[in-house]
Order: sequence, then C-alpha cells, then structure tokens
Amino acid sequence: MKVSKFRPIYISRLVEALDLIKAKLHVSDNTIAQSCHLSKATISKWRQFAEAQDGGDVLFSAVVSIYKEYPLFNVDYIVTGIGELARTETLAEKDAKIAAMSEEIATLKNTISEQEKKLSALLRVLSDYVATK
Repeated sequence: MKVSKFRPIYISRLVEALDLIKAKLHVSDNTIAQSCHLSKATISKWRQFAEAQDGGDVLFSAVVSIYKEYPLFNVDYIVTGIGELARTETLAEKDAKIAAMSEEIATLKNTISEQEKKLSALLRVLSDYVATK
C-alpha cells in the first residue's frame, strides 16, 4: 500500500495550522503531539522542513488525526492552498444558518402568495372599472 505524503508547501501550511491551534487554544506542540498520538520530534521535524522549505514527509493520516482532535483549520487549505486557513464556521453554525434561511424563504413565499392575491383582486377591480367606461 502506498502512503500519501505531503510536499514541502503542504508542510508549511500544516505548520501554519499548528500555529493557529497553539494560538487559539494556548497549547504547546507537545500537547498537540500527545493528543494526536504523534511524537514531539515529528512536529519539530515538520517545523524544520517548513522553515528550510525542504522535502519532508507528513503522512496524511497525521493531518487527519490533528484535524479530528483540533478541527480549527480548513483541510482544503492545507492540501490545495485555496480558501482560508481557519475554519470560520462549525457545521452546527452552518446548519443553523440553513434553518434560518429556510424559515425566511417560507416567510417570503407566504408574502408573495399574499401579494399575488392582492394583485389579482386589484386586477379584477380594474377590469370591472374599465368595463364600465
């Protein structure tokens, strides 16, 4: 089985994610390593690779492990460089927004229906008025 490894640019982004985790949660590399079942030496090695922009190996499973423990960063950004490093919304926040939008859509549909009824009534009045002239 072939193991997926990251290129140096990915390692730099991963180190950015580690720095984000440390800043937001006030934890150390050692804490991150322990909670993700990695060695502190592994994280130190990634930092060295990122600084030197030299080839190194980061198993994708390690990134997944970090993400599962600390879902503060955007994995798409780590892999592709597209988007923002920090996740801006949790899934629960997105679900809440979707629910609120669904309610607003329902309200707007009701408003449209009421407006259509009023318009229909006004058109009948206008038609009657024109018929009498």
